[in-house]
Amino acid sequence: MNKITNNDLKFEDVDEANKFVSKYNIILFQDDDDVIICYQSSSEKIRELWGSVVEDLAYYFQSNLIDDILSRNLLLVFCANDDIDINTKKEIQSNTYCCRKIARSKVSDLEGAIKDLIFFDTTIQGVVNTSSLSILIKERHPEVFNLLSVKDETK
Repeated sequence: MNKITNNDLKFEDVDEANKFVSKYNIILFQDDDDVIICYQSSSEKIRELWGSVVEDLAYYFQSNLIDDILSRNLLLVFCANDDIDINTKKEIQSNTYCCRKIARSKVSDLEGAIKDLIFFDTTIQGVVNTSSLSILIKERHPEVFNLLSVKDETK
């Protein structure tokens, strides 16, 4: 997983994609064919703006990506520095428009939180050996998995 900028991706309209990233202070990460889009703010701001972030992401960023595979492999992570209430988490994570979404509370180290959530097993400080993001989330973060509308591939 690498932290990236808009310059690392190809867009039909670069200015529109840049406006989206600037407007919401988006931080981007990429791993193979997945792009992780991080919006970091207070739980109050996330509750207030998450719908607008999703709509703008779909219109100005996702539909603008030239790479069709990347445009279908977006993960939007809402990171709050305080607690996001469970109803807001459920609303965000059950929303199926545009891309997958996860809401995280009490995030002080964004990059560490993304690695913990997606790619690393922090209990043994090693790389997780799994080929499926949904299996990894189910095993390591069952509360998040239960909120996602994901077909259970682990059966």
